[in-house]
Amino acid sequence: MIEDKEIIDEFIEQLKGFSQELSLLLKKTTDLNSSAFFEQCGQIVDRVFGAISMFGLTEFSSYTRTIKELCYKCSRSDNETAHQKSTEILQACSDFLMQIAENFGKPEELKKLNFNINLDLKRAEKIIASYLFSIKEASVKVEADSDTILVFDKTGLFESECKETKKVFFPTPSFFSITSGFNKALVDDALTITGIIINCDQMPAPGWLEILKSCVDQMPTVPVILTAKKFEDLGNIDRSKLGIRELLPTKLGFTKIFSRLKTIQKQNVFSMKEELEVDRKELFDADFIEVSASSFKLSSNVAFDLYLKVAARYIKVLSAGDAFDEKQLSKHAEKGVRKYYIKADIHEKYLANFEEEMNRLLSSTTVPLEIKQTNFSELGKDILRSIEKNGFDSQMVEMASNYAQKTGQLVVELMTQSEDYSKLLSNLKLLEHAVAVSMIGSLFLNHIKATQCTHDDIVFACFVHDLGLLGTSGAAQEEDVRLMNEEDKKYFWNHPRRGADILQKQNVKNALVEAIAHHHMRLDGTGFPEIPKGTAFVVNRIGELIGLSEEIVYQIKINPEFQIADLRPSVRKKFSPSIQKAFDLVFN
Repeated sequence: MIEDKEIIDEFIEQLKGFSQELSLLLKKTTDLNSSAFFEQCGQIVDRVFGAISMFGLTEFSSYTRTIKELCYKCSRSDNETAHQKSTEILQACSDFLMQIAENFGKPEELKKLNFNINLDLKRAEKIIASYLFSIKEASVKVEADSDTILVFDKTGLFESECKETKKVFFPTPSFFSITSGFNKALVDDALTITGIIINCDQMPAPGWLEILKSCVDQMPTVPVILTAKKFEDLGNIDRSKLGIRELLPTKLGFTKIFSRLKTIQKQNVFSMKEELEVDRKELFDADFIEVSASSFKLSSNVAFDLYLKVAARYIKVLSAGDAFDEKQLSKHAEKGVRKYYIKADIHEKYLANFEEEMNRLLSSTTVPLEIKQTNFSELGKDILRSIEKNGFDSQMVEMASNYAQKTGQLVVELMTQSEDYSKLLSNLKLLEHAVAVSMIGSLFLNHIKATQCTHDDIVFACFVHDLGLLGTSGAAQEEDVRLMNEEDKKYFWNHPRRGADILQKQNVKNALVEAIAHHHMRLDGTGFPEIPKGTAFVVNRIGELIGLSEEIVYQIKINPEFQIADLRPSVRKKFSPSIQKAFDLVFN
C-alpha cells in the first residue's frame, strides 16, 4: 500500500511538473507560430499521455492523445488561425493538468473537471477537422503523404535553402530542374498537387512560358507563383491571362515564398466568369472537364465557376472569383468528394487568352536580347553530371559544355534568318533536349576523321535536329509514343522530314539537311521512316550520330544513374559499323 501511495505521489508530482513545464514554454516562447514551439508542446503532452495511460484514466488519456496530435499537426502547418486557437487550448491544458494533480483521488472533483476537459477535447477535434485535416501524423514522425507543391527551379537555390533550414514543409515541396521530370509529376496520379512555384531565373526568356503552359493544360485550378530576380526580365505580362496568382522576387527566399503560396491574397484573383446563365439550360457530361479537389486545399480564389456532380445533375458550389472556406473543404472531404467540374467552353476561353498573351510575349523585341545572354551550358547540367559519372575527365566535360554554349550562340545569331530558330530558343523543353544532344554528340568528335569545320557542323545539326517538333503538343515533344494521341503520332512520325525542310530553306548544307531527315532511322527496322532491305548504306552517318546521341540522352533522362556503356548491345543492332566503332572508342 505504501508502494502504491509512492507511485501515486510520484505521478501527481509528474503532472505538476508537466503543467509547469508547459506553462513556462507558453510564457517564454516569442514565436507562438513556430514549428519548434508546437513540437516541444507535443513532446510534453506526449509524456503526459504516457503517464496518464498507465493509470487507466480513459477520459483524460483520450484528451491528452488528441492534444498531442493537435500539437504535432500544428508543427507541420502554417495556418495562423489553427496556431492561435491551439495556443489557447494549450494554455487551458496546462491548467487542467495542475487541477488533475491537485484533485487526484477525489472522484467527484475529477468528474466536474472531466466535463470541462471534454469541451476542450471537442474544440481540439474541431480545429483538426477544420484547419489541419490534410496533415497526417504519427507522434513526431510525419507519415508519408502525397500532398505536394511542385517547384521548378533551374538554379537549385530553393532546394538548397530547403535542405539547409532543416524545416519540415507541408505540403511537401518537390523540386525539378528539367522539364521532363516536372511534366511527368504534373500527370502523376500518385501525387496530390496543391500549388506550383516557378523560378524564372537562369531560364532563356521566355522559357518559363512553356512550364506555365503545361500547368495551365494539366492543372488549370492549381495556384501558381512566379519568381524572378527582376520582374522586368519577365516582360510586361498580363497575369489575368496567364493564370499567375503572384509575382515575387527570388530574394525573398524559399521559406517565405512557400508560406506566401499557402496564404495567397484573395484580391489577387483572375476570374473567367461565364457570360451565360448556365443554370437555365440542361448540362451534359461533355460540357465539363474534371479537376482534382486537391487543387483547392490552399483555399485560394478560383478562376472558374465550380460544380459538383450529384447523380446526373451538375450543381454550382462556388462562383468564379470566390474561395472555399476551410469548413466547406472539410465537409466535402468528409463526404468523399475527390473531383469538381468546370465548364469546358470557359476553360477553352481561358486557354485562348493564355495563347494570345504567350504569342505577344514571344514576339516582344526584348526576347532576342535576353536569349543572347543565355548560358546554354547551364541547361545541360544534368547531362554534364551524367558524363562525369560515366568516367569522363573534366577536360571532356568542359569541351561538351563549350560546344553547347558556342552552338547556342550561333543559333542566336541566325535568329534574324528564321523565326523557327527563335521559336526553338524560346521553347525550354526542346532547347534543353537540343543542348543535351549536342553535348553528347560532341564527345564523338575526336573519333571522327573530319575537319574542325565539320565538327562544328555536326554539333549544329545535333542542336537543331528537332526543329520539326515546333508547334506540336507536349506529348510529341517528349517523344514518348505512349503519351501521344493519333494526331500527335502523325506529327511525330513526320518531324524529321519537316525539320529537314525548314533547314533546306535556310540554305544549310545538304549533308546536314539529310542528317536531320535520317536521325530516327535505325538499321534493325525499329526507327522511322523504315529503311528498305539492302539500302542501309544510304543512311546519313551524321544522322546516325544524332540518333545515337538522342538515345543516350533519353536513357539518362529516364534513369540518371544509367551507365552509357550498357547500350553497347543495342548499338550493335541499330547502327552502322563506323558508328559502333566511335561508340566503343568513347565508351570503352
